[in-house]
Amino acid sequence: MSPSGSPATCQAYGLRLRPELAPPVALPRAAGPGPAVLIRLGDVRREPGAQAIWSTSIDGRAVVVDRGPSGSLGLRFGDEASFRVEPDGWTITCAPRADAEPARWQRFLLDTVLWSAALVQGRVALHAATIADGDGAVAILGGTGAGKTSVAVALLRRGGALVSDDVLVVSSGARGVRAHPAPPVMNLDAAADPDLRASVGRLLARLDDEDWICVHAPVPAPVPLRAVVVLDRAHPGSQPELHETPQDVLALEARSISLPGLPRAYARTRFEVLADVAARVPVLALSVPRSFTPDAIADVLRATLPPTVRMVA
Repeated sequence: MSPSGSPATCQAYGLRLRPELAPPVALPRAAGPGPAVLIRLGDVRREPGAQAIWSTSIDGRAVVVDRGPSGSLGLRFGDEASFRVEPDGWTITCAPRADAEPARWQRFLLDTVLWSAALVQGRVALHAATIADGDGAVAILGGTGAGKTSVAVALLRRGGALVSDDVLVVSSGARGVRAHPAPPVMNLDAAADPDLRASVGRLLARLDDEDWICVHAPVPAPVPLRAVVVLDRAHPGSQPELHETPQDVLALEARSISLPGLPRAYARTRFEVLADVAARVPVLALSVPRSFTPDAIADVLRATLPPTVRMVA
């Protein structure tokens, strides 16, 4: 990203955003008034007394998240970039190394840093690839390697619009359960058919064995959540099975996203939102044999979801 004036207020992960640096993709415009999260370039230093709360590896870079005594979050992406989320979640400071590869730290910002800020502000998130049509959104949950993104691509090619590739923020209220759009990007296997990739988006960057793409058809605003599907690719039978989950709240909570050290009230908020989702939205388990391709799974979803949540033809 490079400074290029302040674009209009936009949205992602249920947050209103005011970036002082130009995003690599166009984010949906935010509707209505209200404060926005400032995203700016600046100096980021580890707060004295900060303690590491989470570590992992992303893009082959060591990622460490620490929480300072003030409640701030510090996120380090290898030695290429550091970020700070203020305790109230209203300011994100980015400090990329001068020679850092832009696409790598930009992708980390649009993914991990932004949803971390959403959690700080009390948003509730699920690990889910989510596709919408005119009737609402269908969230696809599953463990690592379940093929959520591949199924989402198949649904995009059948006329759907992207809500999220991996992290979905949900909210519930008088207007029902809403699915909030993530940034309109996806990560696809670099070995995938180039024609398939081109059919759903344009290439932003090739990062090792993944292609980072900007999706042609994202949703422009939050949409009603019509169904949640928990995908299981280890079904021993020869035919798929779709049925309601017996413990739908627990199924959602097991696939929700959190960070250590969030206020105790957050756990209660998360459970209440997920309980409302389970009460108002069908939570279904789809078991399919490993031999089923993403296209076959997409066809199963279109054919077997209740009519009120059926995907477009």
